[in-house]
Amino acid sequence: MMQLLHNLLRIVARHQEAQVVAGGAIADHADVKRLEDAKDLFADAAGFRQLIANQGDQRQIFFHFHAAQRRELGQQRLGQQVAARIPLGSTLFLDAGSTVLAVAAQLKGPMTVITPSLDIAQLFSDRTDIQLILLGGQDSKQRLFAGSATLALVTRYRADIAILGACALHAGLGLSASQEADADVKRAMLAASAEHWLVADHTKVNHCEPWLVAGLSDIHHLFLDRPWAELGDDPALSVHIADA
Repeated sequence: MMQLLHNLLRIVARHQEAQVVAGGAIADHADVKRLEDAKDLFADAAGFRQLIANQGDQRQIFFHFHAAQRRELGQQRLGQQVAARIPLGSTLFLDAGSTVLAVAAQLKGPMTVITPSLDIAQLFSDRTDIQLILLGGQDSKQRLFAGSATLALVTRYRADIAILGACALHAGLGLSASQEADADVKRAMLAASAEHWLVADHTKVNHCEPWLVAGLSDIHHLFLDRPWAELGDDPALSVHIADA
């Protein structure tokens, strides 16, 4: 479902007419014919025909479709806020994941980026103002490298700032990851950097994954898309909320 929504969002960016026609049809929960006509503009989104075939699913599609749009816009605002605070000429460790990718998309060089992320490496492959260092290793099938070879490479470098994404974030238990190898790489990047920045949207807070990365006491700057009431007031942690 999430891959489908991602595909839909990319297509809508190219076909604003489809957004108006399909969105209107779903919002009204009527006129299935208009929605069927609009689906031709979404032809490369796998499974879309099956989803819209059931009239009863229209409201659910509409909810998820626009929730995904809102999350993408929130990540863009986060990316802009984080990138604006990075000094020119910095050396960065950039974690994998969609939120950190949103930060990478806003970066202005000159800058050095060290990353295990295939998506970030692809983003910077033609950028002459960004010196790119890709941390190789074992392909985890999540568009990132991890494992012993990746960890050995991380120890060869130092960075001004490590910018991590969050699989899960808890006010008392800190940052955790869903995969042990990913957690290992995150910890190694923190250990090899002077400053530790964490970027997370509201879907990642108030729960945990199995593998500990760091406590919030190890994070210097926390960037969020919404206020986080459970966080409390920690004077040692600088919290930044993206503009609405």
